Amino acid sequence: MGETRATRIEPPAATATQPAHSPPDEGTRLVLDFILPADWRKWAAAKRPDLDLNEEAEKFADYWHSQPDSKAFRKDWAATWRSWIRNAYGPRATPAPHGHEPPPSPSTHPETAGLRTELPAWM
Repeated sequence: MGETRATRIEPPAATATQPAHSPPDEGTRLVLDFILPADWRKWAAAKRPDLDLNEEAEKFADYWHSQPDSKAFRKDWAATWRSWIRNAYGPRATPAPHGHEPPPSPSTHPETAGLRTELPAWM
């Protein structure tokens, strides 16, 4: 009888979001040399044109690189990016309600600029 050899199937090569060292069922860490993929950038630009996407990509990478392994493994980095962009704080894209600016603070209002406000002792 001839000898049968088991064939080992290699996992796919690492991609921008999937390092080869992690089992796929546990998720992966974000690669250290992360560069925002063009399709992720296109989606984010359409969804949140008010954001600086280069800055958001830097913050995204810094955040995920700084997390311990227990928190940093993700199964879907594209979905993680979409959530990041949806929750990002950016410059105000719309004017204040009814087009009004917030009222000036007492220290900058012309009528009260020089006054000092004393608080009651119980405060």
